[in-house]
Amino acid sequence: ANVGEGGMTFSLDAVRDAAALINPRLPGLPIVAASPGFLELTGRLPDELLGDTSASLLEGVPHIAVSRSAQKNFEDFCCTSLAPDVVDMAESWHIHPYGRKDGSLFTSFVMLGFCPTQLGPYVLVVHIHLCEGYVAPRVGVARRERLHEQALQVLR
Repeated sequence: ANVGEGGMTFSLDAVRDAAALINPRLPGLPIVAASPGFLELTGRLPDELLGDTSASLLEGVPHIAVSRSAQKNFEDFCCTSLAPDVVDMAESWHIHPYGRKDGSLFTSFVMLGFCPTQLGPYVLVVHIHLCEGYVAPRVGVARRERLHEQALQVLR
């Protein structure tokens, strides 16, 4: 699923994992491309997801489970990607719950990656499903390192 912009079309159709491309230059940080894995994970169709804000994935998540620091980190990452002198950025990650179209909840290990293009920067968001519901089990250091490496493979 993808959206064209400025004569270019972004496609994540070949990506098996759950990944979405965010345009940090537009208000609301809209999703401009999504992999089949991301559509499956969220239970949404392309026309329901593309162009929608990334915040829409928090619908149905109890307010107490929405991490303000994770949301601020995401917004700061997107904002930093817009700095004119930025040519590369370290990845950022968090663990957070999200909502599906059917109202069910899931928790993902989420990694943010910087994607420079001719049109400007984009942010690739990789989700690795951890569990159903909004309370994730404790993720130890060894597992976190494996999740980090798995997400990096998608970003590459």
